[in-house]
Order: sequence, then C-alpha cells, then structure tokens
Amino acid sequence: MELKERNKKIGEWIKKHPIIGIGIFILAVIAGVLIVMSFSGTTPTTPNTSNTVANQKVELGDEAILNFNDDIKNCEQSAVVATSEENLKSITKIMLSNDDYGLAQAISSGSAFLVGNCTKVKVIDSATGSRQIRILAGDQIGKAGWVPFEFLKK
Repeated sequence: MELKERNKKIGEWIKKHPIIGIGIFILAVIAGVLIVMSFSGTTPTTPNTSNTVANQKVELGDEAILNFNDDIKNCEQSAVVATSEENLKSITKIMLSNDDYGLAQAISSGSAFLVGNCTKVKVIDSATGSRQIRILAGDQIGKAGWVPFEFLKK
C-alpha cells in the first residue's frame, strides 16, 4: 500500500471516529514532548529543592558552613555570632532593625563576635530556630556561639 493511499484511509477513519482521532492526536503530542525532553536531558519531575535553605536540616554534631547569604558561594562580609542563646535574641532584633550602632555595641561588649562568611563550623547544641556552633577555622577558631539555623548550610 502506498503512503498516499494509507494516509487517505487514516483520514477517512478519523472523519468517522473524531473523538478517537483527537485522543490519538493528543497522545502523539504528549509522546513527542516526552521524546524531545529525553533528548534535551530534561525530565518532567518535581524540581530538586534539596539544596535550598529550607531543606537543609543541620543537626547536632554536623559540620556546616556559616553563611548568612542565600547564595552559599557568596562569601563576602562577615556573619554575626551571638555569645549566648539569650544574646542571639537581642542580636536578631538589632540586625532586623538595621541598627549599626547597636551591633557595634553588642560586639564591643562581648555579646557577639564576627566570623567570616563561609567559615566551617560544628553544631554543638540546638534550640528552636537556632544552633550553637563551634568555629573550626579562621581567626575565631575554637570559639562557640549561637546563630539562627538559617545561617548554616551543609
């Protein structure tokens, strides 16, 4: 059977059975999209969110990177570490209100200290919304302090 003759018979059959013909057309389009996606390396799955801050649960005993930026590769500036869990509440309020003088006073009084972003730390205690850490590198090595859990990235 020639190609033209076969296409003519298919066209006549689709005219007699329009609903089935539409279903076959939709299936063909879906199959085509899946084939194109498989060749492009893309799969129709839920996005991988395992590297987002919300999904990174840093537990007691874990080593992590201290970084207050959303982008873990951004190591500019310094992170503020409170010297106690109680001081962390005050430091958080100071930072949320962008009170530079209050932050300077907290650091000079010993309520907090600065650590370079991307510093390696170990979690040594935990509380709701915060973690106590031990600094494992840099100028403040060995010091312990408290940070919001969002500052810790695996």
